[in-house]
Amino acid sequence: MTGTKAVAVQFSKYEMVPPHNTSPIRAVAGIAAILTIAAGLAVRKWLPWGFWSKYSGVALWSVVVYTLVVFVRPRAGMTRSAAIALLISWAVEFAQLTPVSGWLSSKHAGLRLIFGEHFSFRDLPAYAVGVLAAAIGHVLTLNASAVARRARRRPGETPL
Repeated sequence: MTGTKAVAVQFSKYEMVPPHNTSPIRAVAGIAAILTIAAGLAVRKWLPWGFWSKYSGVALWSVVVYTLVVFVRPRAGMTRSAAIALLISWAVEFAQLTPVSGWLSSKHAGLRLIFGEHFSFRDLPAYAVGVLAAAIGHVLTLNASAVARRARRRPGETPL
């Protein structure tokens, strides 16, 4: 490459995961999804029906969507993962305006938890709150892993 200069594009530190093994990212995202599903089922079982149980369940549902987006696309970055998760969450909510969602929900209790039964505009901000919480958790996890990597680095060693 004589005579040409390579141009490096610099992204925000939260927007792209460095090109390395994504298995730890997928593992953390998968564990987070399982724990969030458990938390959502616990909310349904132990909180009395009302504002907090309904909307915390809706927000947790969107957290699961976010963790699954990160699981499938670990290098997507926080902003892109949040946008995709919010679009999926809202698409599923708007799908409740069609009879398909109700039909699927009537076939199995698990499908009812995934697709819901009734459309509600009030669910839309709850999805956004859940995605925001998941994105904040994502950033905190990235920061914690970066701190751990720096702590393991030997003196004089350059970062990847």
